[in-house]
Amino acid sequence: MKQKILLILTIFTMGTLMANGQTAERKKHDTSVVYGFSPFTFHDIWDDTHSIGIFSVQYLYNPAKWLGIGVMIGLQHFEANKSWSYSGNDYTAMFLLRANWINKPNFMLYSKAGIGSTIQHENNSLNENNNDNAAALQISLIGTNFSLGKDFFGMAELGIGSQGLLMLGAGYKF
Repeated sequence: MKQKILLILTIFTMGTLMANGQTAERKKHDTSVVYGFSPFTFHDIWDDTHSIGIFSVQYLYNPAKWLGIGVMIGLQHFEANKSWSYSGNDYTAMFLLRANWINKPNFMLYSKAGIGSTIQHENNSLNENNNDNAAALQISLIGTNFSLGKDFFGMAELGIGSQGLLMLGAGYKF
């Protein structure tokens, strides 16, 4: 009887020690909703456009601790005044590549690059609809994710391109 109790206690102790020594599995997926201030579009080159910013959703898969690969889709509304007024929407889709410089459970520091396409849909005062296609690029030199709990995070990025100069958002890791 003593041997059985000793065996059970030994197994229980070993199991407890092994469970305490294990680390939580790194979450490989994250999705976020992002608002970008002052996005750069090709309207900005030759038109006097006014935008409220770009709203986007992005998904990143992290195959390694230092690397994230993903996609984003975004919507931006703009208005412009030339010899006639027009307004419209930019629909943007990009592939993203993120290099994680510091990747701790509660904090991440990274750089990000994106390339894709923007469909520009315009309505002008002459009731004409125009659709154009343009390149979409984003270079974020510095970005950070910070923990807002076990699976949720906040984020901020500084960069230039189709997602904006300053991006703020929130996301979920799974």
